[in-house]
Amino acid sequence: MPFSWLAASADYEKTYIYTIEHGELINIDTLSDKRIWTYGPEVISTADNHQIIFFTNQEVKGYVDIYDDRITLFRYK
Repeated sequence: MPFSWLAASADYEKTYIYTIEHGELINIDTLSDKRIWTYGPEVISTADNHQIIFFTNQEVKGYVDIYDDRITLFRYK
Protein backbone atom coordinates (compact mmCIF):
# COMPACT_ATOMS: atom_id res chain seq x y z
CA MET A 1 0.00 0.00 0.00
CA PRO A 2 1.62 3.31 -0.99
CA PHE A 3 1.60 5.84 1.82
CA SER A 4 0.22 9.29 1.20
CA TRP A 5 0.99 10.22 4.80
CA LEU A 6 3.32 8.36 7.12
CA ALA A 7 4.14 9.20 10.72
CA ALA A 8 6.30 7.66 13.42
CA SER A 9 5.77 7.77 17.14
CA ALA A 10 7.86 6.53 20.04
CA ASP A 11 6.95 5.85 23.60
CA TYR A 12 9.65 5.17 26.17
CA GLU A 13 10.29 1.68 24.84
CA LYS A 14 9.22 1.16 21.20
CA THR A 15 8.80 3.02 17.91
CA TYR A 16 5.63 2.67 15.83
CA ILE A 17 4.61 3.64 12.31
CA TYR A 18 1.26 5.13 11.46
CA THR A 19 -0.67 6.29 8.45
CA ILE A 20 -3.16 9.13 8.56
CA GLU A 21 -6.66 8.37 7.31
CA HIS A 22 -9.55 10.83 7.58
CA GLY A 23 -7.59 12.89 10.11
CA GLU A 24 -6.89 9.93 12.42
CA LEU A 25 -3.63 8.11 13.16
CA ILE A 26 -3.93 4.41 12.25
CA ASN A 27 -1.22 2.19 13.75
CA ILE A 28 0.38 0.09 11.02
CA ASP A 29 3.04 -1.80 12.93
CA THR A 30 5.89 -1.66 15.43
CA LEU A 31 9.00 -0.37 13.66
CA SER A 32 11.42 -1.18 16.47
CA ASP A 33 11.37 -2.71 19.94
CA LYS A 34 13.66 0.17 20.96
CA ARG A 35 13.05 3.88 20.96
CA ILE A 36 14.83 5.09 17.81
CA TRP A 37 13.36 8.55 17.59
CA THR A 38 15.68 11.54 17.35
CA TYR A 39 15.05 15.28 17.34
CA GLY A 40 15.70 16.98 14.00
CA PRO A 41 16.30 13.80 11.96
CA GLU A 42 18.29 14.13 8.75
CA VAL A 43 16.24 13.04 5.72
CA ILE A 44 17.78 12.32 2.32
CA SER A 45 15.85 11.65 -0.90
CA THR A 46 17.89 9.58 -3.33
CA ALA A 47 17.81 9.68 -7.13
CA ASP A 48 16.01 6.31 -7.19
CA ASN A 49 13.23 7.53 -4.82
CA HIS A 50 14.43 6.15 -1.49
CA GLN A 51 13.74 8.26 1.61
CA ILE A 52 16.59 7.76 4.08
CA ILE A 53 16.04 8.98 7.65
CA PHE A 54 19.01 8.93 10.03
CA PHE A 55 18.49 8.65 13.78
CA THR A 56 20.72 8.69 16.82
CA ASN A 57 20.12 8.77 20.56
CA GLN A 58 21.80 7.38 23.67
CA GLU A 59 20.71 3.80 23.00
CA VAL A 60 20.64 3.33 19.22
CA LYS A 61 22.03 4.73 15.99
CA GLY A 62 21.10 3.93 12.39
CA TYR A 63 18.69 4.80 9.60
CA VAL A 64 15.34 3.94 8.09
CA ASP A 65 15.04 3.34 4.33
CA ILE A 66 11.56 3.94 2.90
CA TYR A 67 11.08 2.81 -0.69
CA ASP A 68 7.68 2.30 -2.32
CA ASP A 69 5.68 0.30 0.25
CA ARG A 70 8.73 -1.15 2.02
CA ILE A 71 10.30 0.19 5.23
CA THR A 72 13.69 -1.20 6.25
CA LEU A 73 15.39 -0.40 9.54
CA PHE A 74 19.19 -0.52 9.88
CA ARG A 75 20.70 -0.20 13.36
CA TYR A 76 24.45 -0.14 13.89
CA LYS A 77 24.54 0.68 17.59
